[in-house]
Amino acid sequence: MEKREKNFVIFFYFFTFLFCFFVVSYAFGIESIAVEVIPSSTSTALGAEFSFSIKIMHGAGESVGEIVKPMTPEVLWSKIEHKKGVREDILNCVVRIFDIGEVLVESPEIIVGTASVKCPSFKISVKERLDAKDTEIKKLRGQKGGGFPYFYPIAAALLIALAYFFTRRKRKIKEQLKNISPEEWYIGEIEKLNLDADVKEILDAVSDLYRIYIEKKYNFAAIYLSSSEIMKEMKERGFESEERMASAAFLHSCDLAKFAKKVYERVELDRLIARAKSFAAAKENENPPLYSPLFKRGEIGGIYV
Repeated sequence: MEKREKNFVIFFYFFTFLFCFFVVSYAFGIESIAVEVIPSSTSTALGAEFSFSIKIMHGAGESVGEIVKPMTPEVLWSKIEHKKGVREDILNCVVRIFDIGEVLVESPEIIVGTASVKCPSFKISVKERLDAKDTEIKKLRGQKGGGFPYFYPIAAALLIALAYFFTRRKRKIKEQLKNISPEEWYIGEIEKLNLDADVKEILDAVSDLYRIYIEKKYNFAAIYLSSSEIMKEMKERGFESEERMASAAFLHSCDLAKFAKKVYERVELDRLIARAKSFAAAKENENPPLYSPLFKRGEIGGIYV
């Protein structure tokens, strides 16, 4: 493995570790913040004190730091009382509103650890004087968010790293495939097969590999053709009769296992694997034997030709 590739692997695992750590931290409430604004009423009198509370839920290791009050001409902040807790802080806020009608009250921005949380705003009806019916309490839905400010940049960096890794890997595989001959690819894929698997599955895989090899070598879609269609195509393309007969016998042997449930002994399977490899070997040698030494003359995989 090249030095550059090793460095990239280290970089990849480092970001994977960071990502997993922050996800676990986020799941267990570390730097996970939610806020809820609770007004004392939906109405208030012009210039009168109006109170509302802000509930801040945070991780055990975090604490509320700075509280930034919004500056608007129609809302004057009187005081903020801060009650601290292990996982929950309460801000009791008092404001005076100097405007008539439906007024938007901007809530403060709260700094918790490294996170900045903007509390939700709410509207209140301001009148010159209040009637008895104007004391209805309305609880606003809490707003969650704010914590874990570096989650998205780290996630984005990890996704970029993953995309780079798989794109580079795919490009490298393509380059390797371009540099090898169909024969080398074919033999290599056969040698990767698990010969301890079911014989039917092995022969099905070998049959498909041979079809793909023909497609790569002679540029016709053998993988989508039946054995008889392949023989017809080979005849039209001028293949020698002995080569066509050898291919027909091999594919027929594979078809017997796949469709007719024919059971082959291990020695017969070894002969068929050797026969499959011999197709590529015949193209690499100038004067190759048509039949593998493992076969008797005129017999291929139990099929007489």
